[in-house]
Amino acid sequence: SSCTPKPTATTNSEPSAAIEPGEVTIDNIIDNSSTFLGKTVTVTGEVQNVLNENAFALDDEDFAGDEFLLVLNSTPAENIQVGSRVQVTGTVRRFD
Repeated sequence: SSCTPKPTATTNSEPSAAIEPGEVTIDNIIDNSSTFLGKTVTVTGEVQNVLNENAFALDDEDFAGDEFLLVLNSTPAENIQVGSRVQVTGTVRRFD
């Protein structure tokens, strides 16, 4: 299974649900997915694969493995290309 940050505009009133930028890496989310489920996170990574205008795979340049984060957008992402370095903010959800 993979973890999927689903980028959404959020007005989360629970400060404990957000994790500070810089504390989270793609590797951390993959290795400790249960810690991040339901939390709003911001990660930076390189686009490894564009599945369609609303979905792409994101990987950390420091993470050497077969796993990646699947990013699902509620609206089409503009100018997403393989090799692009992007930053996304969203809620981590399990994707089976």
